[in-house]
Amino acid sequence: MRIRTNSKAVQATLAGLCILFTASAASAQLAAVGATDPANGFPHWYLDAEGTALKLCLDPANMCGVILPRVDDPVSFPDNFPVEAPFWSAGTEILSGAVRARLDMSLVASFEAGGVLDGTQRVSSELRVRADGLTAGVTYQVTTPFGVFDLIADGDGEIRFILGSGGGVGDFTSVLTGVVSGFLVWDPALSAPPAGFVGNPLVPHTVIGSPDGKNFFRMQGLNVGGPGIDSIETDQFQVGGKIAFACDPNDPLTDTDLDGVPDCDDSCPLDAGKVIPGACGCGVPDTDTDLDGTPDCLDLCPADLNKIEPGLCGCGLPDVDSDLDGTLDCTDGCPTDPAKLEPGLCGCGVIENVIDTDGDGELDCLDGCPADAAKVAPGDCGCGNPDTDADGNGISDCLDTVDPNAGNGAGDGGAGAGDGGAGAGDGAGGDGSGDGSDGGDSSSSLLTLADCPVNLVLPATSAEGMVLDFVLPAVDGGQGVVDVVVDPPLGSVVPVGMSAVTITGTDEAGEEVSCSFVLTVLDLDSQQTTAPECGTGACGVGGAAMMPLMLLSCGWLKSRRRTKRDRRS
Repeated sequence: MRIRTNSKAVQATLAGLCILFTASAASAQLAAVGATDPANGFPHWYLDAEGTALKLCLDPANMCGVILPRVDDPVSFPDNFPVEAPFWSAGTEILSGAVRARLDMSLVASFEAGGVLDGTQRVSSELRVRADGLTAGVTYQVTTPFGVFDLIADGDGEIRFILGSGGGVGDFTSVLTGVVSGFLVWDPALSAPPAGFVGNPLVPHTVIGSPDGKNFFRMQGLNVGGPGIDSIETDQFQVGGKIAFACDPNDPLTDTDLDGVPDCDDSCPLDAGKVIPGACGCGVPDTDTDLDGTPDCLDLCPADLNKIEPGLCGCGLPDVDSDLDGTLDCTDGCPTDPAKLEPGLCGCGVIENVIDTDGDGELDCLDGCPADAAKVAPGDCGCGNPDTDADGNGISDCLDTVDPNAGNGAGDGGAGAGDGGAGAGDGAGGDGSGDGSDGGDSSSSLLTLADCPVNLVLPATSAEGMVLDFVLPAVDGGQGVVDVVVDPPLGSVVPVGMSAVTITGTDEAGEEVSCSFVLTVLDLDSQQTTAPECGTGACGVGGAAMMPLMLLSCGWLKSRRRTKRDRRS
């Protein structure tokens, strides 16, 4: 049902048998509306004729009464925003005998679809009257701060009356001429409202602000307050609203930076991005690029989440000391080696030592064959054995199954036979025959040591060092019994530090082969507790920065003091 009151179009919703008899609404209207706030799509403020400017009340507390999806998180649009929030509200109630009468008025922001959805914002004003315990069919005159209404109680003795106004989605100006034509505020003659607000919606208080001076709620009619009581009223209202700014009502509301907040209430009138200086001041955004809680203007490392000052290492580099040696990683040439700040000659993770055991110009810590002056790496044949290729077939002799001297041996035997023939009494060629046979034996395989240990790093077992004990390399080739000797001997104590260990094998023909490696014994204080896995390369040169080995797990520490191999032809 649409009615016209004082040439203002309003919508009246009548419930039951409540019939609108006459209505006289206030002729005043709200003075102005602010620009739309890009943060949420609603106006920055509404201003009444008395100069009271109110903004959307979003505080998740009793002062605003809004309900957030996540009450412990700050307001954010649209994910943590109320579906309805007031610019202003006021309510009061009268209890007299069996009669209960209530008046509620509001200017409210909401969404057309009922849920928070950008693009569906709307603002509406509303006046509601509800009364129970009245006499059925009797007309009652209801006086409110925004108009006087004659309403008839229905058959149940009830009145349900709603007068609303407002435009559609995005229309924020229609409410200027709506039912709420001013803002009731606490009467300062009695007490001042809470700072920043026009009242407290939980505390009844006398008010001012009615355009017609009717700062009360009154109902008049037959026995409205009980038998013989035809008039009831109250001047106590529970008012809510958050002050946007306090300007002279005669001021033209100049807004220099066009941010929707008048200069009179804008502490940064030349900065469209701010209304208060904030942490960085007007003209400087309070941006926090790295989201560390410190705005860029105060953050000396604005792109480093973990720093607000450069420190010793500078922005982007943590002031961390991984090896706890007192030197930060950013200036430590060996950040994971507590014994070194620079790699030195031997590199990080390796004890610095300038020993060159074999005198080949390569330090033992870098020399794969520290006791072999002819080699710096084991090569095909291992330390102590040359990688000779006598027959030039591209295969080192120690790996070549063809004896490069086999043909020469046979020829020498033939020459021996000739020499025997020439010798008158030396065996009539018998010696030559024998020599030829020996020449054939010269094709027997070369004496080698297989799987000679490479450089090792071991933990000391006592303050003096460790007892030398490991599996001797396998013997291959040679003639007869091969005697293998270790220097220093197995079972002897190797001191802390770097020592060369040589393994020498000698067969019955006097052929000799040897290999060697460097054993580094770590003192008890520098030992680590993690042993490398066998077969990963960590048991030899270059393995895990030469970490200490638990050689027993690698199969090295098995007692073999001396090995003789019986190889007879």
